[in-house]
Amino acid sequence: MTHSKQVWLRCITATVGGYAISTGFSIALVPALTVWLNYTLSTSVLITTMLSYLCYFIVIILSFCLPTLLSLWRNLFIFCALLLACYQMAIPNSLHVNSKTESVLSMMSKQTISHSITTINSHTLNLTYSNNS
Repeated sequence: MTHSKQVWLRCITATVGGYAISTGFSIALVPALTVWLNYTLSTSVLITTMLSYLCYFIVIILSFCLPTLLSLWRNLFIFCALLLACYQMAIPNSLHVNSKTESVLSMMSKQTISHSITTINSHTLNLTYSNNS
């Protein structure tokens, strides 16, 4: 393979691979930080967004430091597999609804239903009153 072709492939790998890794990093670590370190969702998003830039720059640097393209692609796939494993371990815990959350959601839905019924009844009474006049 010619030198210019290798440089071109490394540039494409750095751009596309860096974007993929940084996006995967952001997606995988938000539930992990929320579940394992008990951060709020907004703090987790902020931290992972800032760290995703660091991941992107690391991929760009590695793209031109590793001796072969095969080792670069292998490392990118290994890192993607680690991110996927982290995401798979964290997401079932973040979707768990405890009894307190369930009771709050139930109460909110009951209030919404009763408000809707009250609104419908008041509109019905207004229509009935206006028709009788």
